[in-house]
Amino acid sequence: VMTPWPFVFYNNKNIDHIEPLRDFPFNEQLTIYDDIIYHEPYFSDFLKYKDKHVLESWAQAYGIKNVINKPYLNHNLDIGQAHKYLSSELLNDYCIVQFSGAPNYYDANFGDNKNNIDKRDYRPDLAEKLVHKIKNNLKLDVICLRRDDQYKPSAAITYTSKDEEGVLDIIPLIDGAKFIVCIDSALMHLAATTNNNKVIVLWNETQQNHRRIGYNFQTNISCSNDICNDISPDIIFEKIENL
Repeated sequence: VMTPWPFVFYNNKNIDHIEPLRDFPFNEQLTIYDDIIYHEPYFSDFLKYKDKHVLESWAQAYGIKNVINKPYLNHNLDIGQAHKYLSSELLNDYCIVQFSGAPNYYDANFGDNKNNIDKRDYRPDLAEKLVHKIKNNLKLDVICLRRDDQYKPSAAITYTSKDEEGVLDIIPLIDGAKFIVCIDSALMHLAATTNNNKVIVLWNETQQNHRRIGYNFQTNISCSNDICNDISPDIIFEKIENL
């Protein structure tokens, strides 16, 4: 496996060798060769079929049966390790949110969205309303998975890891969370590896949709906005109450 995220494949008995890759070498002209498997495979038929899941693209390219749409991580993580990445101590039961994500490589460099790489991010003022609604009505602590340079809801506890491996340390916290609310993000995929299916994912379909890279065992809500994700906090909270 050649990947920019080698730590995801550590301890995987099906992987013989991991070759790190720190960027995505890409020539846009190569997309005419539809039978070539590119990274993830964003640069082959994945770009052409808006409602075709990425796993189906991989399976067809390799000539194998479609695989189960459930990611797997072989890990042995201790929840105590996760607590060192929290900005303050948890005092109550909690939920986890992620409202900002890293720029999509294709969108940031080549696609129609290259000047609008924040389309999938949840609007900060709406995030504030949602977090306060959760804290005031459900009496939960709110953990926000974010990087230091990303928006932080004022009433949330931050989870920021200083190294790549630290991202995986959040998994035991996900297992114990009352629910998850996130955009198309690392948190969505990490939550999918756990038994916690109380996950609400907020999609902006001008940027991406759950039929391509999401999970049907999570609750998917969509909007269509050329600027950012603006799903109403009231709609999200209603979904939370019905989980």
